Amino acid sequence: MARISKVLPSLQQIRPHKAEDQVECEWKIIVDTDGAPLLHLSTFGSTNRASKRKSSQSIQLSAGVGHELIAILVEAFGAPDRSLEGLPLPDTRDGRDVIPRDQEDGDAVLPDVSTVVPDDDPVEVLSPEHPLVAELLNSEIFSLQRRLAGRVSVPDAKIGQLVGALLNTRFLEVTRLQAAALLGVPLGRATGALSQVQKILDVEGYEVLILGSNDVVRLDKGAMVEQFGLSR
Repeated sequence: MARISKVLPSLQQIRPHKAEDQVECEWKIIVDTDGAPLLHLSTFGSTNRASKRKSSQSIQLSAGVGHELIAILVEAFGAPDRSLEGLPLPDTRDGRDVIPRDQEDGDAVLPDVSTVVPDDDPVEVLSPEHPLVAELLNSEIFSLQRRLAGRVSVPDAKIGQLVGALLNTRFLEVTRLQAAALLGVPLGRATGALSQVQKILDVEGYEVLILGSNDVVRLDKGAMVEQFGLSR
């Protein structure tokens, strides 16, 4: 049994498990000691085992970890089929099936995962307000860079939000997940959106927006000020 505290990228060399070793996984929503929900997952031995069916492993996820996994699943498999939205999901708390409803006899509805924000949400949206942002967006070089970049779908306002948030952090960096939230795109599209922003901010090969290999997005404030002719 284990309770997951955080999810991290794996550095292991991993191969797919054999299809004949597939197992079933049961889920249940339980309540933690502080009243917060936990998702409990139990796997059961494969059908190849001679012993009777029994739980072999179990893990529990908090809301924060669960939302991190949602972002990872979207990055791995793409966004879910939006036509499936609104279908009820059974809830087995206290051994009963409970379907959330917007009113007592109304249709069952599921919350949109894009609007669910737990108290310990890892995607903390930092303040995008900074005096250099307006100066950057209104500069002639910014306008020229946008024209040179060609088709860029990220709006100026979103670029400003990202730059402002980066300027307001101690080390001028945010996570890729935070950057995706600031740009208003799913995590699976963050790389493409950030590449578009790079085309505008990186003047003549000088790196202003730096995409680290460890899922960190960093701003070189000095290079930005110099290349766009901004006040310090």
